[in-house]
Amino acid sequence: MCAQIAASNGIMLECRPMLWPALVGLEPWADDNLIISDDDDACEAEYALLASQVDTVDPSLVRTIDADIPRTDMSGERRVSLRALLLAHCVLEPAWGYFQGMNEVGCVLLEACEGGGGTGGLGRKFWLFRGVLAHSSDNWARSDLGGVWRQARAVQHILDLVDKPLAAKLRAVEGASGGPVHEQPLTFLFGPIFLRLKREMADLEQCMRLWEVCWASGRYFHVLVIAAFVCMQRKAILRLLSHRGIAELHRLFGLLHGSQRAAPLLEAARKLQQRLGVTQALEQIMTAEIVSRPDHRHAEPRGSGDIIPTPSATSSKFSGRGPLSA
Repeated sequence: MCAQIAASNGIMLECRPMLWPALVGLEPWADDNLIISDDDDACEAEYALLASQVDTVDPSLVRTIDADIPRTDMSGERRVSLRALLLAHCVLEPAWGYFQGMNEVGCVLLEACEGGGGTGGLGRKFWLFRGVLAHSSDNWARSDLGGVWRQARAVQHILDLVDKPLAAKLRAVEGASGGPVHEQPLTFLFGPIFLRLKREMADLEQCMRLWEVCWASGRYFHVLVIAAFVCMQRKAILRLLSHRGIAELHRLFGLLHGSQRAAPLLEAARKLQQRLGVTQALEQIMTAEIVSRPDHRHAEPRGSGDIIPTPSATSSKFSGRGPLSA
């Protein structure tokens, strides 16, 4: 079933509450039939314990959450549910807490769980929320967000292989602005990488389709999708005046918010995957940097503004589902 999803353009809305846990590694697949977890009661009980302790959350985090939720693409009871999930996460992971962008992940998760008329308690939704975060742990498992820049370097390497004129143009535009182009290239892709193109997709349905096919297609397929996203803007990029610098790229890609559909991106990414040497090069650069670059997760206290996830033993069901477990 996982291979079938990888070859598709997404799954049916009502199937997502059953299939997403397996797609993000929370539940196993067996003979193409999903093994449904039968311990929802445990999820609900442990979630209820976390919910009873939300008054211990740092007030500054509560204020940030309350400021971000109205800006999230949802309304009514879902906002209440989203706030509850985010606060419970802060209880479970006090050293990690809340980061801006987690609200966007929660928005997509709640749509996946409830958009098809699905029901169930917040305990299972919280468990799946943690699994989705863990599956994208490259983005925030290091306090310096080095995982995001590692993916940006991988995208740049792919462009070097498949479209040298486009790669050279991007370097020229970025170089005109100065800055650490080698270590932190393609800065205009920080948002698309960090939230896996959530803001660029036309709607939540398109975002869910993209995410679930990426999960089914292998650990690094999402990097190919980002590279395909850049390649699809080739003509506009090549028309840019290099001397105007990186601001032109930020402007161009900012105009793409809400414009993308999953099917063309997935088709373009699959074509890149078929190019000679691309898959091997992607695997090499991603795995090599994991080994060669030290982990700075615990380098600074949270007050510095770093994101420092620390697994908690507060809950036997939910522990080990933060970014460090992926």
